[in-house]
Amino acid sequence: MGVNDAGHVELGVMGALISENAASVSLHLMCDDQTVRRYMRQNVVDPVISLHVNSFPPATDLSSLPRDADIIVFVISEDSFSPTLTLLSALCRDSQSPSPALVVIDPAATAERAVLMMKGGADDYIPHRRSAGLAALQDRVEEACLNILTTLRDRAAAPRRVVTGAVQERARLSALRRRIHKLVRTARYLATRTSLDELCEGLLETLGEATGATGGSLYLKQGDCLKRVHCLDPGHAPATLSLPLREGSIFASAFETGKPIMLEGDEQVSSCQLSGWGGYQSENLLVYPLMEKGGAPIGLLSLHGKEQADFTEEDRGLVLMLVSFTHETIRALMAHEKSNRTLESLNRTFENMEQGILLLDTAGKVVHFNHRFAEHFGLPGDAVKVGQTLEGLYQMVQERGDVWEDMPETHHRSVAADGFVRQHTCADGKILGLVGNPADDGGLVLTCTDITEQKKVERDLLLAKEEAEAASRSKTSFLANISHELRTPLNAIIGFAELMDKEVFGPLNNKRYAEYVDYIHDSGSHLLGVINNLLDLSKVEAGKLDLRESEVHLPSLIESSVAFVSSQAQKQGLDVRTHTELETETLTGDEDVLRQILLNLLSNAVKFTGAGGAVLVRVRQQGDDHVAITVKDNGIGMSPEDIEVALKPFGQVRSDLAQGQKGTGLGLPLVASLVEAHGGRFEIDSSPGKGTRCTILLPYKKD
Repeated sequence: MGVNDAGHVELGVMGALISENAASVSLHLMCDDQTVRRYMRQNVVDPVISLHVNSFPPATDLSSLPRDADIIVFVISEDSFSPTLTLLSALCRDSQSPSPALVVIDPAATAERAVLMMKGGADDYIPHRRSAGLAALQDRVEEACLNILTTLRDRAAAPRRVVTGAVQERARLSALRRRIHKLVRTARYLATRTSLDELCEGLLETLGEATGATGGSLYLKQGDCLKRVHCLDPGHAPATLSLPLREGSIFASAFETGKPIMLEGDEQVSSCQLSGWGGYQSENLLVYPLMEKGGAPIGLLSLHGKEQADFTEEDRGLVLMLVSFTHETIRALMAHEKSNRTLESLNRTFENMEQGILLLDTAGKVVHFNHRFAEHFGLPGDAVKVGQTLEGLYQMVQERGDVWEDMPETHHRSVAADGFVRQHTCADGKILGLVGNPADDGGLVLTCTDITEQKKVERDLLLAKEEAEAASRSKTSFLANISHELRTPLNAIIGFAELMDKEVFGPLNNKRYAEYVDYIHDSGSHLLGVINNLLDLSKVEAGKLDLRESEVHLPSLIESSVAFVSSQAQKQGLDVRTHTELETETLTGDEDVLRQILLNLLSNAVKFTGAGGAVLVRVRQQGDDHVAITVKDNGIGMSPEDIEVALKPFGQVRSDLAQGQKGTGLGLPLVASLVEAHGGRFEIDSSPGKGTRCTILLPYKKD
């Protein structure tokens, strides 16, 4: 048995129940509409209904009415309303044997017409609009059969179409109908329950009473187990049954197949396995699965231990009927409880969020909010209310001295469509971040976050940044000034040392003096180079390096740079070679700066390569818009850690092979900065004992 989409009880199980007892419902349908009569003859085919279709008899002709029918259904029209009322009254006044159950289906139903028909003797009056169609009318007729069948008063003398004709069979059917009537009333009552526990308890207790079962249990699925909701014999059924159920058990069979199972007799019961139950003692057992509409199992119901008898097919039908009546309610309540649990979880999350949340409708009025919103604004708990406007809240906090950055007071619709991000400063100094996001329904979700600490950190970071920049500017200014102050006397020292070395104004009488002059010249030149590097590096860091860009001929630049270090290379016994692969030989850049880059790389290569080593300068084009210049040596090399140190200003790489070849630690950092100033990239690849490869990648034209 089931419940259809319109909420009407379907007759399939009832039909099976009565059919098993060799009985049917004798239904006579009276209707003047030939289309309706033909449709009913073709479509009312349920074996429980023995259908006879006729047109309306004359209003005073009672002899033409089927007095032995169980039910007469009058499908009336506007013209047949009065004749039908006359027929009903005549039937009620008739002193012959009790009349059949009388049902009126009225397409033009009104309250007044219903009262007249019920007073005239109708057992049931059913409104039906013609626009609902013939299928709906068929449902009404079949529903009327069930309703009348389950509410027939006991007419002991009334003839019934019982196939056996035995008095005992009529008595049994009468008792069965009374049981059905009681179950249906119970089912209708249970269907109004709003508590799942109350519904399950009432269902199981009613079934136990109706079938005579002494024990039973009802389980519902909860997570990865079946949880016992109610039982007739406390202490017998376990509180939970783990899923999946024990393979081969009767519970598993019913749960997996979705079909009810009835066992009777010691042999059948003893041969089955009961999942999770031990010491089971009973001679009979009924197990019913509870299913979702889609067929997924949601629970199990079992009955056992019927006193002094086995469960019968009638018991099975009755249980199935009541379960079917209440099944939809169980599903609805389970879904409702699941929704409630989800809603409670969402509400807990909503209320315990660190952010304040305010939901607004399309008119800018408050629909929902959490307590954190009022807390962030320092407002009393009752200050924010459902129905209040955002502008009203804004005015409230503005009056106490709050500052709401660029609040759109009168443009809620445009704000809700586009959203916004605002900053709000409370009168007590608290700073709130407000984010408005449009909702799907045209409203607005306003999120409020306390960003006071974040803003403090931002201010501290900004202050620290400004202080660091000021210190950097001071350092750069100091380096520039001190470099200038040192460079002037150094130029004089170097110049006089050169004059003395060339003995312009006469010979130096002592050879030691000539040696000392060379030391003075070399040391002064080295110091001047260090100072120039410091000055260049400070300019780059300060962003004050002005590149004098022009068209630079790369082969000439490479040739002049190699010539500058060739004498030192020859002294060390090094082989310096060049290799050029260019389609375009000129690029835009500062020629002096590019030469300085190459000299730094070549000087390092010569300085840190031992006697008999080699230095290769390779120039090749990369793509259409870049050129790669590589300076490669087979000198002492560096580890990855050494490279990291060498690229830092004043970084000194320690190496036993580099003894006596210490640099200032400014060459590579300066190269990297100058290459970057040209819009290029500087790369180093090196291995200890194998040498170093330095590559500068430069654009032909700086973006």
